[in-house]
Amino acid sequence: MTSPLACVTDGLRYAALPTLAAMAFVTTASGGGPAEALCGPSGLNGMAVMYGLMSAFHAGPWLKLIANLPAGAPHTREGETI
Repeated sequence: MTSPLACVTDGLRYAALPTLAAMAFVTTASGGGPAEALCGPSGLNGMAVMYGLMSAFHAGPWLKLIANLPAGAPHTREGETI
């Protein structure tokens, strides 16, 4: 039987990539804020690049999950039906 703490930590390792990718998108879309005035306007500011790199570094659990999927298997969670 899996403990509740193990379930939480298992879910947290998949939360970093989409969270950081969303933060990169929102930061780019919002224009960066007052600090951006000092550095000049651009589509990609320093924070958006940092969030993008952090999401790339946290892609490991997702890549491992995708690599371990059996070939031809339906993409559902355990216990779900199509």
